[in-house]
Amino acid sequence: RVKRKIPMKFVFPESARKRAEDLKDMPYPKVRILKEEFASLTGIQVFNDCVVIILWSKNPIAILIRSKEIEGSYKQYFDYLWKQSKEI
Repeated sequence: RVKRKIPMKFVFPESARKRAEDLKDMPYPKVRILKEEFASLTGIQVFNDCVVIILWSKNPIAILIRSKEIEGSYKQYFDYLWKQSKEI
């Protein structure tokens, strides 16, 4: 990703500000912060017709969905959160 200069976007709740600030200093990220009310133990990655849902429990679980339709839906959700978030 870095060699190809591919950017990534991250949205974190306020409680993860330190992690967000650490990522901000890496090559090609865009990082924003959401109000704490949006905090979740679920991480979501959207890319190339795929969605990965990560449940950050004691024993983390990842679910991979390969679907252009589902990817588009999660992309809309991410775009909404991105607009609600603020730059750090």
